[in-house]
Amino acid sequence: MAESIPELNSKRVSFSQPKTPAVGVGHADQDMAIIQAGCKLFKVRGRRKYLRLFSYDRDLNCIAWESAHKKTTKSRIYLSNIHEIRTGKSTESFRNSKVGLEFSDGQSFSIIYGPNYEILDLASTEVRIINAWTTLLQSLIGGRSVEYQPIRDRWLKEQFELADKDMSGTLEEKECSELLHALNLNISKKQIGIQFKQFDANANGKLDFDEFKQFFESLSTRDEIVKIFNESIYYKLLTYFTKYLKQYRY
Repeated sequence: MAESIPELNSKRVSFSQPKTPAVGVGHADQDMAIIQAGCKLFKVRGRRKYLRLFSYDRDLNCIAWESAHKKTTKSRIYLSNIHEIRTGKSTESFRNSKVGLEFSDGQSFSIIYGPNYEILDLASTEVRIINAWTTLLQSLIGGRSVEYQPIRDRWLKEQFELADKDMSGTLEEKECSELLHALNLNISKKQIGIQFKQFDANANGKLDFDEFKQFFESLSTRDEIVKIFNESIYYKLLTYFTKYLKQYRY
């Protein structure tokens, strides 16, 4: 019989992870076997964490886990619906979670999926399990989450340079705020100010491009960077020419 996994919260965790063979980047076949067999991961949500048995279903090409609502069914995320795998506590929901404080970046990752760019924050006390999941998921989705990353970076650089009207190579907080709103990112001035100070490494009131990129990504935790880029004419032209080249490739 399948093991019954109780729902947990941050105040009651009475059992530990099962011992698992060593896994890592250099053990892809072993990692796949372990993940297909199932690993216990914590779903982190707000003030609570729920221990669930997660596995990769190769036949359905999806991630599945036991649902607390119906014992006979499993919740699923199909790999075709995954936009991005994020390592560490890089989503706003993870960073704002009190339970998330129990885990390090190496013990955490998030899955961005679905048409509404939903977030599934996951954690484990076993770093090697997290490494196995993130490495294999990124491989299984064929690098789609990073397929256009260099081009997205170039696009963001162009937006940065347009906002840098005095051509100083830096943006002040007001310029950053104006750029974010021009890109239709609905973020409060208070939140922008907090994050700006966090990434202003030398506290000079300005961000260079590398600092701005980190700042921008920290505020775009619902995969809005990808969404905005995908809606841009820049991306549509790129997609068109990519399909064109594939069609006429020898």
